[in-house]
Amino acid sequence: MDLDRLIENAVACMNSLQLAGTSFTDALQSMREDSLRIDAELKQKRAAANAEVERLRNGIAELRQEQSQLTRSLKELRDQVDRERREVGKAKAV
Repeated sequence: MDLDRLIENAVACMNSLQLAGTSFTDALQSMREDSLRIDAELKQKRAAANAEVERLRNGIAELRQEQSQLTRSLKELRDQVDRERREVGKAKAV
């Protein structure tokens, strides 16, 4: 009878150990899948962020070019106004 109980206990322990091993393996597999999913999401977010950074850099470059053109135009207008003032001054002097 003690042998029967010992065998039953051994089978119960084996079943419990097998269940624990299966649970542990399932948990590891779940973590692996989560890690792969998170890595894929991160890769997509990085790609989107890099695209946005590139778009913003291009926008900044365009704005700088526009600013440069406007600065040149403003200088030309100021020079023209100065020339016209000098011409008006000469005309009044005559």
